[in-house]
Amino acid sequence: MQKKYQIFVSSTFLDLKSERQAAQKSILNLGHIPAGMEMFPATGSEQLEYIYKIIDDCDYYVLIIGGRYGSLDESGLSYTEMEFEYALKRNMPILVFRHSDVSKLEFGKVDSAPEQQGKLSAFRDKASSGRVVKDWTNSSDLEASIITSLTLAFTETPQVGWRRDTDILDEKSLRKIANLQAVSERYRKEAQQNAKKLQSFEDIERAEIDLKFLGNGAPHVWQFSGRRILKQILPLLRHGLDKGMLRDSLAELVAHSASENSLIEWPIEISDSSLEDIFMFLEAFDVASGNGGYSSWVLKEDKRHLMKAVFIANHSLNSYGGPQELSDEYIPF
Repeated sequence: MQKKYQIFVSSTFLDLKSERQAAQKSILNLGHIPAGMEMFPATGSEQLEYIYKIIDDCDYYVLIIGGRYGSLDESGLSYTEMEFEYALKRNMPILVFRHSDVSKLEFGKVDSAPEQQGKLSAFRDKASSGRVVKDWTNSSDLEASIITSLTLAFTETPQVGWRRDTDILDEKSLRKIANLQAVSERYRKEAQQNAKKLQSFEDIERAEIDLKFLGNGAPHVWQFSGRRILKQILPLLRHGLDKGMLRDSLAELVAHSASENSLIEWPIEISDSSLEDIFMFLEAFDVASGNGGYSSWVLKEDKRHLMKAVFIANHSLNSYGGPQELSDEYIPF
């Protein structure tokens, strides 16, 4: 009976979803078993230990490299690179597929921070050293390359693999399978929830808000990230935010964010249009809800994870996520 190989697919997660699906499809078309961490889009030490156990059960390791280095642990390494290092330690056959030209990837799929770019470049070089590497440009190209490379690997470096047990399963084995299926379903549901949380925060991370105000007797327009605005008003959203409270909080943000070259002194008058923009931001990103009009806006219960996420350092932004002076022209208030 033909052996079935279990193949671990490693990559960053959200930016390479379609590529991961292409990899899994190619493995299934070859009649083998793909294994990956779709059930763990969130990262952490506990999940990493579970990942290592999955890798232990695999025969081959497929690494897909795009334009992002990935989330870091406390050591400064990405979880993807730690998976790669573990596969090296296990002496597994490793097949590397890297994007041929990162500069052609769309916005949001490429690291913008120089530090992350440097780490990605070093990881590409390390993963490519001492082994055959295939470059890809799109999902179809990647799928074909994986099929070709795995077929050759099965011949040149055959592994233990899996064979189907034709014996009748006893009651204990059936219970074990049922328990494993229940655990798998629980992790799948958790994965869906974590993926939604991660996507919602990444959307907020990319949001940019123009804050219009009068200061020093002159109009200004400063641009802040959605993350910085949310960090400013989160304490108020916990108990109830109205229009007056929002105006005062944004004025404090302007005063605290002013640089030496653009010192803004009190009084600072935030425009009504900017207040409306903030409330639209809260509604559009489904962060908070109000009781009608601009009164008593409160953070939604299922968005509590944002209270932790906004305080995590983001080195791709400056210390405030802004501000950036956009224009000296008069803005109607």
